[in-house]
Amino acid sequence: MVAVMLSTTLITVAKHRVRSAAAGLLQSQEWVYDDSASDPTDPENYTANTNPQSLEDLCQQDENICGIIAPTDPNSSPSDPKPLIDAGLQDRIEQENTENGDVFLLPMVD
Repeated sequence: MVAVMLSTTLITVAKHRVRSAAAGLLQSQEWVYDDSASDPTDPENYTANTNPQSLEDLCQQDENICGIIAPTDPNSSPSDPKPLIDAGLQDRIEQENTENGDVFLLPMVD
């Protein structure tokens, strides 16, 4: 009985480590927010930045969300990728907190 419980615990820990390692391997990229949308925490309202300029150059950091840096959600469609917005990033988006360098504010440079 103890051996079964120990084995189950070890398997659970191993699975957690694999998931954590996989999450750490996700590459971040820039995502542009569709400012006609109403919810900047909804990944569906973002598209990958295809502009040759980075968000740092595109966004003037005044107010309202312009874009974010986040890994691609591995569960999103490869033909329509979406960002993976974790709880920490969601909070920074809601607070328009740019201190971590992963949230960028409008207006966009013309």
